[in-house]
Amino acid sequence: MVAYSGSSYRSTGDVTITTYQTALKKFVDEEFDLLIVDDAHHLPADTFSKLVTIKAKYRIALTATPFREDGRTELIYALGGFPIATGWEEMVRKGVVQKPEIMVYITNHKLLILKSLMKNILKQLQDRKVIVYADYIDEGRMVAKFLEMTFNEKVPYVYGETPLRERYKVLEDHKIIVASRVFDEGMDITNLFASIEYSFLFGSRRQELQRAGRLMHSLYRGVRHYVIMTPDEFENYEKRFLSL
Repeated sequence: MVAYSGSSYRSTGDVTITTYQTALKKFVDEEFDLLIVDDAHHLPADTFSKLVTIKAKYRIALTATPFREDGRTELIYALGGFPIATGWEEMVRKGVVQKPEIMVYITNHKLLILKSLMKNILKQLQDRKVIVYADYIDEGRMVAKFLEMTFNEKVPYVYGETPLRERYKVLEDHKIIVASRVFDEGMDITNLFASIEYSFLFGSRRQELQRAGRLMHSLYRGVRHYVIMTPDEFENYEKRFLSL
């Protein structure tokens, strides 16, 4: 059995867990009984599509967000196999996940809205976490510094160059975390109370649902996902919300 998830390579007996990148380097000539590809919406990418050449008797492709913005959505099924799905509403009804409240703020003063939201969230935070998403490095550092100075709280910025172990340490040690898109997927944060999108990847429906989806795993009720947009951003990227 081989599965692709996380960011490391680990083999325990008959089970191998690895990333897409490592699989392409180490396992393209191997043969497995079962090939499980997690986050299969990445499969249609030019490089990652080569994963389907790995020999396996059976294949399962998993994704909670089966769409892409590059016109390759149908390739998710072509490469991953016949789709079998459960609707989100059904999973919410059964109590498997919860549905976060989602609020969108349209403003030309994003930092002021962020400050106001964070002030209210901190009154309820206790031992829970809040993530502020800022996609771009300079902007993310600025937002983290702004929150530090405003609330006298150490606020780290986590992005691509932050080592994996340090990312989990940050989650343990801090109540407020500013993160790039590295926290979009694969993060099971059970004490997450709120998330705020300060900046984002254009009109990506996948990213919007993945970010809101972090809250579906929370052990707390009444969780909220906030999106802060300028009027121009809302006009250009409103399609993000179609996935919700």
